[in-house]
Formats: sequence, structure tokens, C-alpha cells
Amino acid sequence: MTVDLSADSIRSQCELPHLVFLYFFYQQQAIEQREQEDCLSGELVEVPDEYKGLVIGKGGETLAKLSKKTGSKVIRKKGEVYIVSGTEEQRRQAKVLIKIMIVS
Repeated sequence: MTVDLSADSIRSQCELPHLVFLYFFYQQQAIEQREQEDCLSGELVEVPDEYKGLVIGKGGETLAKLSKKTGSKVIRKKGEVYIVSGTEEQRRQAKVLIKIMIVS
């Protein structure tokens, strides 16, 4: 069995993992950029620290349900809750439901 140790062979074998890494790296960068833009354009919802787990839910599950129910987009970023899209009525409804969760 012969092993091809030519520069072209080695380069082609090394390029694919590097390209895969770059692809995922830039995908992650794009996700983080969108999240950052969402927070900048979003409205911070004040949630007391002791209720953040309840409002956010495991893995953001409660926020996802809240988003689906109201039609607004509610996200978590760095432990804070933001409403980043939706009509005024959808945003108002999301805030009301969050307040109900806190006082219940």
C-alpha cells in the first residue's frame, strides 16, 4: 500500500475539516450577530431575578410558548428577557402574560 504524501494530497485532506470549521464558525457568528441586533432593537422586560427561571423556562421553552401564543418574539439574552418583534398589541399581551406568571 502506498501513501500519497504529495503537497496536493495533504492539502486536500486538510482543507475539508478546516472548511467545515469555518462554516460552523461563521454560522455561529451570524447567530450571535442576529441575537445582538434583536436585543438592541428589542424591549427589555423587567423580570425579578427570582422569577427569571419561571418566565424563561427550561431551555427557553416558556418564552417559546409565550411567543407562539402572543405572536410576538420573546427571547432571552444574557439572562434578560426581551420582546424583539410583534405589533404593539402582541407586545402588550406578552408583557401582561409575563406579569401574570410573576404574580401567580
